[in-house]
Amino acid sequence: MADELPLSHATQPLKQIAVDYTPEACSHCSISDTITLTYDIRGGARWRTPTRFHSGTFSALIQCPGGDTNGLNFNLYLSSQEGDKSQDEIDFEFLGRDRTLVQTNFFCGGAGNNERIHHLGFDASEGFHEYAIAWGSDAIEWRVDGRVVRRDERKEGKTFPEKAMFLYASIWDASGIAGGKWCGKYLELTSLMFVFIRTFMFLLALLLMIRMTELEEISTTAISEEFIYPKSCETHKQIKKETSRARQIRELSESEP
Repeated sequence: MADELPLSHATQPLKQIAVDYTPEACSHCSISDTITLTYDIRGGARWRTPTRFHSGTFSALIQCPGGDTNGLNFNLYLSSQEGDKSQDEIDFEFLGRDRTLVQTNFFCGGAGNNERIHHLGFDASEGFHEYAIAWGSDAIEWRVDGRVVRRDERKEGKTFPEKAMFLYASIWDASGIAGGKWCGKYLELTSLMFVFIRTFMFLLALLLMIRMTELEEISTTAISEEFIYPKSCETHKQIKKETSRARQIRELSESEP
């Protein structure tokens, strides 16, 4: 029987992120715990947590960009090291060609091919929804708005993600993957007279619940219980509403035997 998945603990806000590329396209508001990634003529951007984790429940309220997002990939995932061909990884990936779908996947030692496509039942660009990865020593769960959409358990003789991992999120042009069949093909709008630059905003409100382990000192990250929003956070009213709903879901889940 698989071990129980990590439980959430009292947490504190995420105050620092590391931006891997295009820092000017990544905005982090540590007061409201929101992160915005922008895709435009500069390309996309990617951020990660400063530290790795050995297990935990990693959850975010996410609103994907709207409009014609063909070719773009936006995601929330864990990885032992981006760019390392022997990485362990656990993914939530949104496919720009159809925002009513989300793909889950995991890698062990660089080997993947564990993809599954899930029908969300809504357009992920039309509002905030909670997406969670619950990663334990013997099981992984992917959850959407508190509902388990996938569960994989460690099997004897099979590899399983166990390396310490960063939490990442990014937005990028995936047009070249599978000839555009995966995420579609991104088309820049150009003419002889002018260039129309399309800008896509990928919004995340962090609700990260990390379980401490004895293997490594791990920083716990989460949405704070109370918010003080600056006027510059334009989406704060909607985020606050959705965060309250997500907290109610979490409390209800924790109260169940």
